Amino acid sequence: MTRPCPAGCLTCSALNGCLSCKPRLFFHLELDGMRQRGTCLSSCPRGHYGMRSPHISTCTRCKEDCASCFSENFCTHCHPGHFLFQGKCENNCPNGLTANEALRECTECSTGCEMCVRRNMCVRCKADLYFHQGQCHLTCPREFEPDVQLLQCIPQVHCEVGEWTDWGPCVRRRSTRTYRRGEEMRTRKVLRSPSVYGDPCPHVSEIKKCVTKKKSKSPTKRCALCRQEIPEDFLERPVLLSPEELKAAAAGVSRSVGTGGGSRGDFAWYYEGRNGWWQYDERTSRELEEAFSKGRKSTEMLIAGFLYVADLENMVQYRRNEHSRRRKMKRDVVDIPKKGVAGLRLDPEPAPIPASPVVTPAATDRVSSADGSDTAGQSQSSSLGIMVSLPPVRPPIVLGRHPYQFSFFLTLNPGRVFLAASNQPARG
Repeated sequence: MTRPCPAGCLTCSALNGCLSCKPRLFFHLELDGMRQRGTCLSSCPRGHYGMRSPHISTCTRCKEDCASCFSENFCTHCHPGHFLFQGKCENNCPNGLTANEALRECTECSTGCEMCVRRNMCVRCKADLYFHQGQCHLTCPREFEPDVQLLQCIPQVHCEVGEWTDWGPCVRRRSTRTYRRGEEMRTRKVLRSPSVYGDPCPHVSEIKKCVTKKKSKSPTKRCALCRQEIPEDFLERPVLLSPEELKAAAAGVSRSVGTGGGSRGDFAWYYEGRNGWWQYDERTSRELEEAFSKGRKSTEMLIAGFLYVADLENMVQYRRNEHSRRRKMKRDVVDIPKKGVAGLRLDPEPAPIPASPVVTPAATDRVSSADGSDTAGQSQSSSLGIMVSLPPVRPPIVLGRHPYQFSFFLTLNPGRVFLAASNQPARG
């Protein structure tokens, strides 16, 4: 029994396969082990091209460097290491074209491109050109700058700085008689340095003029005649007042003094002396009352050149640097009995008129000073005082709320005679 021929075969044999093909089919010999067998195909396989003739159409192998071809002299694809150019597989592409490794063909690149994967996708630029996003540029686009080593356009880096520091101390520049003119400086850090063509950094330091007071010769830095310590800012940055502002300020002080009394309302402040209570002076009382009304626990006051602390919770006063010596204080009505005001004795009894010379109390009695300290023992020389009280020849002088009359003391010392005057309250 005879086997039928494979599809497409016109004639065939059992050993050699197809011997001829039907019309419009290509005869192709393919290896079958050690033998070749004929087949009939509608198109030739890869690496072959079809040749037609009146008698038979056959598949012919392409040239060795062609992976596929259209005809004997026209390749369509090349083997690795060769590049297709105008139907031929070349080892190197001609000038102006680049060897495309992916497509294995010579590609015409855009202007300035030395190697590309397609016309508008460059991978390497010619000399003196910079690569950026698949294109070659003579100058880099905006916000980019050239890298001469990589021959690429890289993003620009702009400078970034931090916040300003506080102003530093006033440093002397040149000295004058009372003040020193100097400079204050502040700085800020560079957070990120700029690239070659990035925005440069702004100034990282600023200097302004300043005036600082010369160093005080006093270690305590206090003025004995001042009520409080003078703030440094008051001297370094003085605020100038206009004449109108000065007049208004003076008028306010006059009205404050004219109201009378040492405190607000009907209250005053007192400190304890050896023999009774003494009233603070008007200004100190006003400061104490102001601190008390604001609910402060303590306040400071300057008395006789020393800084005192008024403890408004425990109602005691003491020197700021000497806490062991404390003196009681209190807030009470204005018209309570008191020894005097700020060291000035207010004795309602008239001075005695002795019939014979007497020793003055200055040598033996203790008198409380403005801060309550004792003054006994301060006079070292022995003296004999004769006190003569003279009746006033004119109305008594009124100081505050109490009229005063004057007494004269004649003090005799060996070789010296002193005439001194003192005052005391006049009798009602």
